[in-house]
Amino acid sequence: MDVVSGLSADTLATLAAEEVLAVNQDALAVQGIRVSPAAPDGAECWAKPLAGGAVAAVLLNRGAGPGNASVSCTWTQLGLPQGATATVRDLWARAELGPATGSFTASVPPHGCAMVRVTPTTWLPGRHTGA
Repeated sequence: MDVVSGLSADTLATLAAEEVLAVNQDALAVQGIRVSPAAPDGAECWAKPLAGGAVAAVLLNRGAGPGNASVSCTWTQLGLPQGATATVRDLWARAELGPATGSFTASVPPHGCAMVRVTPTTWLPGRHTGA
């Protein structure tokens, strides 16, 4: 059996998620790091600066449940000024989530994650995106 044809639709979608792969292949070539301490419920935020001034963030729920966890990251944790305005894009869903100021929160299932791209839309010293 061909290995690729034996993969589930979910696995193929993960492997072919262009916007997620673009984070890995970003020209800045900076490794992502955990930017929040691990919470008792298993919530964590990881971040990676991207070329052009955006930041990729993974909101991770290492908890076993039951139910989804509310996982947040602040702009300060992402290396952005707390009062900055930014657009947030869900990289798995390939969907704009709209503007946000100061932080972002996602409802994340147990052992799951949300992955977003946070793009500043206000002038930030050294990080202007031209947006």
